[in-house]
Amino acid sequence: MKTKVKSPLQKKIEKLIANRLAIMGFVLVLIILLACIAAPIITDFDPREIDYGAILQAPSKEHIMGTDKLGRDVFSRVLYGGRTSIYIGVAASLSGALLGLVMGALAGYFGGRIDSLFTRLSEIMLTFPNMILILVLTAIIGRGVGVLIFIYAITGWMTPYRMIRSSFLSLREETYVEVARSFGFSDARIIFNHILPNTLSPLMVTATTNVATYILNEAGLSFIGVGIPIQIPTWGSIMNAAKSIDVVTSYWWLWLFPGVILSLFVLAVNFLGDGLRDAFDPKQ
Repeated sequence: MKTKVKSPLQKKIEKLIANRLAIMGFVLVLIILLACIAAPIITDFDPREIDYGAILQAPSKEHIMGTDKLGRDVFSRVLYGGRTSIYIGVAASLSGALLGLVMGALAGYFGGRIDSLFTRLSEIMLTFPNMILILVLTAIIGRGVGVLIFIYAITGWMTPYRMIRSSFLSLREETYVEVARSFGFSDARIIFNHILPNTLSPLMVTATTNVATYILNEAGLSFIGVGIPIQIPTWGSIMNAAKSIDVVTSYWWLWLFPGVILSLFVLAVNFLGDGLRDAFDPKQ
């Protein structure tokens, strides 16, 4: 009886499943994500609805996470705020990864002036402290969800770029690439059909961990009042109320619940990213 040979992908998936922290992270991410998506079903409260008769109420059966200074339900704001925060993290990570992928593929495959131009540009971008660069661009361009995603994309493409460029520099000399050229395949076909699939594993890991980074950055910016406009609920803007020492000491529910959910989600994404790295990164 012949033993069935497992494909490399099957082995990687089995290794990922065997990583308990990665699976725990995946389950936790899925639960929080589904809860945020199903917010209109889970709660009847509007996250922007002001109720002056329910100002600063402690957690109760009606308001399980209490209310804020304007009488808004904290639980509904955490759910709807999670939608915005997670969307920013995912969209910014994918945008930066896509930009770095295209530029890295072109630089690594063609080399020459394109490689020099993109590499010098990435080095210039990396000389600026990332948070300061984000603050400067926010002050120049403005505030908003789309603006913040754009800023994260143009300040976060350098790491994916260097990874993809490095992979292309080595893979473009492989025999199968030379064979593809001898058959007259176009450069675009060789880049996207033959080389690119072999470079995506490390990029996938980086993009996953960047989601957590961008969510934390957004929370930090919103906390100090320079991120998303305050009227749009995000995990960071909800915790903005904790800048007051009176809130920290007397109204703990205003910062504890969103802070715990934010921390759990970021921790879960990092667990998942570590598991993906261990399973799919060829350098491991």
